[in-house]
Amino acid sequence: MNPPSARGRPVPRLEIGLVNNMPDGAVSAAERQFRGRLEALAPEFDIRVRLFRLQSVARSAFTLSKMNGRYENAARLAEFDLDAVIVTGAEPRAADLRDEPYWREFEALVGQVVARSLPCLWSCLAAHAAVLCLDGVARRRLGVKRAGVFAWRRLEEPPALAGLPPQGLTPHSRYNDLAADDLAAKGYDIVSWSPRAGVDMFVKRCGGEFLFVQGHPEYEADTLLREYRRDLARWMEGEGPPPAVPSGYLLPALERTLDRLSSGHDRDAGGPRALALAGMLEEFRPAAAWMPAATAIFASFARMAACEKARRPASRVLANATGT
Repeated sequence: MNPPSARGRPVPRLEIGLVNNMPDGAVSAAERQFRGRLEALAPEFDIRVRLFRLQSVARSAFTLSKMNGRYENAARLAEFDLDAVIVTGAEPRAADLRDEPYWREFEALVGQVVARSLPCLWSCLAAHAAVLCLDGVARRRLGVKRAGVFAWRRLEEPPALAGLPPQGLTPHSRYNDLAADDLAAKGYDIVSWSPRAGVDMFVKRCGGEFLFVQGHPEYEADTLLREYRRDLARWMEGEGPPPAVPSGYLLPALERTLDRLSSGHDRDAGGPRALALAGMLEEFRPAAAWMPAATAIFASFARMAACEKARRPASRVLANATGT
């Protein structure tokens, strides 16, 4: 039985599966971030999160020891009585997603979600992989990493996603992009658009309602900062070009200064440029200006899942409960 709300009405209970594909260093943070966004929806919803992982995503022995007993094999997802699924992105390794070691397992995951008609939120790289798997829509490589906090406006409000604000902010952190024309040609509806970041959110019904998010509304205030410092350290060690300074995230004067300091080619980690960068970032205290929009996005997704659950035939509920 669902617990009563403060007004005496039952609170919808939702079982949401979180398939966490983030690399070892970000597994715990991703779990915490998505749980945080979902838990913030109380008391409107009573949400229970069940954790899953793809077996073919490379993991260290230490990370596996932390996940064992808590994370289920994603191949068993259909055995659980889930009302919705969230699938995180992963750190890109291959130019073509079909060359990633987890691709076949990811395809099977998509098949399970479609077959069970489950609402699903596909995040960042998972959104890119899902549209490639479903409709052959290929992502496009960006010239530089798209990192920062970008303003978007809602182009339409699909009935399944009631409550989205007309505009908002969302962090983005990606090397690839999906073109609006490519998506529209395959029947995807663009929900929100950013003049600087392009397609933000889009939807399509694939058994259940699918919400695709190119950005990261789940991010905490300091996530972009930690990613930038990681990318900066890699550059100083000789890996790749200087990282893009997160746009619209830092104080404007700090952003301009970091742009100038990181525009050189000196990778000497002990040099004055590296010390200056490190010192500036150490003093910065970010704020999560996107949180109101993030809460609205996850609330809309939860309402969508609750509506789908209410329409679910009794035979489907029994099948889910028995794992058949």
